[in-house]
Amino acid sequence: MPQQLPWAPPKPGWVKLNSNGLMGEDGAAAAGMVLRNEICEIIFSACRHLHVCRDALEAELCAYMEGLSLALQRSDSPIAIEMDSSMAVTMIQDPGVDRSVYAAIVRKSST
Repeated sequence: MPQQLPWAPPKPGWVKLNSNGLMGEDGAAAAGMVLRNEICEIIFSACRHLHVCRDALEAELCAYMEGLSLALQRSDSPIAIEMDSSMAVTMIQDPGVDRSVYAAIVRKSST
C-alpha cells in the first residue's frame, strides 16, 4: 500500500484542487474533487459516476479535467493541483505529442 501523506494547504493567495478517479472491479467508475483555500476552507466538493470509462487512468484524467473546470469557475486565485496518479501527472505535464487513447482528454484539459 502506498504511503499516504497528510494534506498540505496551498501557498497564501492560492487554492488547491485535489482530484481522484477510480474504477471498481465491476467496471463502475467515479470521479471526486475538492477545492480548498489556504486556511483549508472548502470552496467546492463534488463527485459523480463516470458512465463511460476505459480504466482507472481515464477516470483519473476525467476527475482532473472536471475538477479543473469547476475550479476555474469558482476561483480567480492561482490553482495548485494534487492527484495520486503519477501516470496522469506525467501525461498532463508532457509537452510532447500524445498519441494515446487519452490524448483528447489531456488536450482538452490544457486549453
